Amino acid sequence: MADAGTTAGERLERLQGLLTGARSNSRVGRNLARVPKANVLFGAVLHAADRLRQGEELTDLEEVLLGGLRGALGDEEVKEWGRVYRESVTARGSLTGVPAVITGRSVSQGYGFEDLEEDLPAVTAEWTAQSNWSAVDHKALAAGADFDSAEFVEGMREWGWAVTLPAHLVASGDDGAVQEGREEIDAAAYRFRLSFENFHVHRTVGDGWPGVGDEIRWVSAGQSDLGAPAVPFLSQEFGSGSADAGRTPAFHVGRHIVFDAGAENGLVLNVTCWEWDTGDGNDDSIGERLILLNRDPLFSLIWGAVAELAPSLIGLLMDLTSLGITVVSLIARNDVSASRSLYLDRHALAALSQSGSAQWHFNGDGHHELKVKFAGNPIPYPTGTLEYAVRTGSTWGAPAPLPWQSITPPALASYNGKLYALFVRTDTAVMWTRMEADGTWRTPERVGGDGSHFAPAVTAFNGKLWYAVTGGGGAVYWRTFTESGGWSAITRFPNYGAASGPTLATHNNMLWLVHQGTNNRLWLTRHAGGSAWAGPFLDNLGWNTTNTIALTSYSGYMWRMHTADHDNALYPARCFEKPTGPEWDGRDPINGWRTDQGPALATHAGNMWIFHRGLAGALYASVHGGTNWGTPQIVGAGAIKPMDEAAAVSHDNKLYVMYRKA
Repeated sequence: MADAGTTAGERLERLQGLLTGARSNSRVGRNLARVPKANVLFGAVLHAADRLRQGEELTDLEEVLLGGLRGALGDEEVKEWGRVYRESVTARGSLTGVPAVITGRSVSQGYGFEDLEEDLPAVTAEWTAQSNWSAVDHKALAAGADFDSAEFVEGMREWGWAVTLPAHLVASGDDGAVQEGREEIDAAAYRFRLSFENFHVHRTVGDGWPGVGDEIRWVSAGQSDLGAPAVPFLSQEFGSGSADAGRTPAFHVGRHIVFDAGAENGLVLNVTCWEWDTGDGNDDSIGERLILLNRDPLFSLIWGAVAELAPSLIGLLMDLTSLGITVVSLIARNDVSASRSLYLDRHALAALSQSGSAQWHFNGDGHHELKVKFAGNPIPYPTGTLEYAVRTGSTWGAPAPLPWQSITPPALASYNGKLYALFVRTDTAVMWTRMEADGTWRTPERVGGDGSHFAPAVTAFNGKLWYAVTGGGGAVYWRTFTESGGWSAITRFPNYGAASGPTLATHNNMLWLVHQGTNNRLWLTRHAGGSAWAGPFLDNLGWNTTNTIALTSYSGYMWRMHTADHDNALYPARCFEKPTGPEWDGRDPINGWRTDQGPALATHAGNMWIFHRGLAGALYASVHGGTNWGTPQIVGAGAIKPMDEAAAVSHDNKLYVMYRKA
């Protein structure tokens, strides 16, 4: 993207070297060889170039993929790329960096969107096994967690590029349901400004002449889901020692804004850190190319995948980024130190706009830590209106809306003959209400002065209502409530750090609390009604999840369930008392169900009930009657579509489920 200073002959020689393995010692060559089933888009570009050369009519996808390359190099050179590709396939059969699904196609066989959709699951499986991607949990960001983990930063160094996307979109599989369309979540348009403030140099590239330091430039391109292009961003050159190790140079005040426009559901950015030894010397021409890139139809592929191909979104983003890095290695004379593609959805943008800034790592040939600032009014968190459904006997009643909005899922508990509900108001205040004996709901009141970005937890135990919540900095707090005395003073669990909200349940005359540590490992703490909590006990199963945990007491055991990040399957476990403490017995995932949210558990009428939001958005329920899980059934004939996980509880011989409806 930086510089077309190479000649056509040099570019063709580089291409042939990549395809035949002659450049296997280069970073790009090594990377291509690591993922033989991926890089279908790079292969599709070369296949399309050959089809263009031989006069075939291009598919819509091929037109999109070749558009930028034809604009940069011209049709004649693009056709030469196709010639080199075809000759390499004929001579060798298999090629480095081009999967067999492409090399096995004849010239007459175009590669279209339907082919890409068919191939993306295998591509996604290949890419998700690698170390150069991260899934950002907006709830953890809101609680002050780092944007990049240490493990991800190290994995990026191995590859020199990386992809980041929302954790809740890293999904796979099919929940077996009819695939209704997802509903939009609070999709009112908003405007925000993103700028680069400075960067810290942890490690230099160090490939210049002896005694000459790095010359660093930053390039950024992108587009919102509304088609609003990013600002064509090319930074000033940081040289003359300003990019030496340990330095933190600032971007020019007149050249630091990278996005200032509207969006509904998010923004995609590609940001590259260059070691800029040469250059075409014409910043205006580079800016013109950035303008074209920011309007490139390739971004439509991403937004289309968000809507239609969410389980394969990571594969598409990884393949697109790999395509860009590979093409740049063939065209540019300057060196890419590290590059990242980031999909920031509204949840992530809201969390970042509330905090004001973030640190993004670019760990490749050099290691540079970029400070990104979000300016303007904070973006509101996606909110949903509370709603609940009641099962009486064997029948679900019609959903009943409540007039309150929440930025988190609710929590439910049956206490003293009344149904209690807690939620988080749009200003992050934790609120409580209850359904009185006449069926009316009490006007919500705040729980002390508590605020959170996470769902609270609540349950009845030992004659009181117990409540726990994750506050600022990931600290975990608890209170109790009685109708006569109200809420107790708040108490903090010492040295607890949480990545999400806690879960409470009562079993075997003890109060159980499970929370996710900052490394997403699970911890159990228990209260026997005395003066102190016992624990925390580290999970013996090694479960690691970013989703909320569900708990319920059933058939003599405490049961626990979570949604695994790696496959979006639901995994149950039950707890046994051992001399060394509580020990969980893990079970296989349930019946191939899939969800991108946490489950809810409740014990009702002698059975254990599970509720989960299917990948298509509908709410499902199933029953465990002592031996096996029953077939999941849609609750409310498919009309109930929660934004995220639900809450469930047995109350007054009825089963209640409450959720946020967009």
